[in-house]
Amino acid sequence: IRDRVLHELGYALHASGKHQEANKVLEKCLELNPREAIASIMLARSQFALGNKQQALEALQLTERLISDDAAPGIRGDIAWGYGLLGRPADARRAFDKVIRQAATRYVDPAVLAWSYMGIQDYQEAYKQLELAANDLSLIQDSYPAHFIRENSWSDPRLEQSDFLALRKRFDLKTLPNESSLKK
Repeated sequence: IRDRVLHELGYALHASGKHQEANKVLEKCLELNPREAIASIMLARSQFALGNKQQALEALQLTERLISDDAAPGIRGDIAWGYGLLGRPADARRAFDKVIRQAATRYVDPAVLAWSYMGIQDYQEAYKQLELAANDLSLIQDSYPAHFIRENSWSDPRLEQSDFLALRKRFDLKTLPNESSLKK
């Protein structure tokens, strides 16, 4: 439970722009539990927001080492998004391909697909997936991916452009599934 509290606190600090403090909390979480993949992906986002690209890359690589082959598509898509922003197209493609392989055998919600497409810089398909989700929020099975896109947790400059910005504003986070888990 301590790990969950720490990674949630780390994300809350990151989301409020307190990246240095977020890094300290997330690093402490990883110190206490070196296998905490959620903390490492959040650390990657926070490091990226500070412009610490090497540290962000190291945190992404750690995340990849920590997750199993059958890890949820959401974390793989998140990794793809991070690699794409760090200018690592082959790594982004590798993570993206794993999401697409999983999508062939299980449901992958459009918010996860959107950030996966962001990773390989297929912005047209990313937009299409986000629009699909915005038009039918019932397609979102887990609120975290939609929340991270709405709040632009990777500080992705493409999401700040007018077309994506308008679409992101259409996500009503109050109606997303599992929203109560975001407040814990």
